[in-house]
Amino acid sequence: MHYRHKLITGLAVFCVGALLGGAVHAGFKSFVSVSVKAGKKPPYVAKGDLGLAYGSNQPEETIGCTITATAAALSAECMAMSGEGVLAKCTTSDPNLISALHALNGDSHLEFQWEPTDKTKPGVGTCTSIVVGNSSSTKPK
Repeated sequence: MHYRHKLITGLAVFCVGALLGGAVHAGFKSFVSVSVKAGKKPPYVAKGDLGLAYGSNQPEETIGCTITATAAALSAECMAMSGEGVLAKCTTSDPNLISALHALNGDSHLEFQWEPTDKTKPGVGTCTSIVVGNSSSTKPK
């Protein structure tokens, strides 16, 4: 009898909460499409969610990084292209920046900044900052 009383009380509390509570939210979501700022003045920055770019209806939208290791050297290249076709690419051999990339996965948020190596090509340069974010708010693939 005691179990039945707890069950009825629990159901009553749930129903009242559902009626008074209104809409149910499943958590904060922050979907960031790929954007590239590669104008004539800094900051030069590209950012976006890998999972959202993967599922984008704009096939040119992409973002990611590649680490290349040889017996002689370690380097990384990050690349992004917005849905509007603006390209950004940076390279680095800095071990601190490369270490951030070890957290990168297919559902991460990625942001990178660079200093242009050629002022006539502001979208290409040397990486100066890499930020990798992993949280429940980004869109999975």
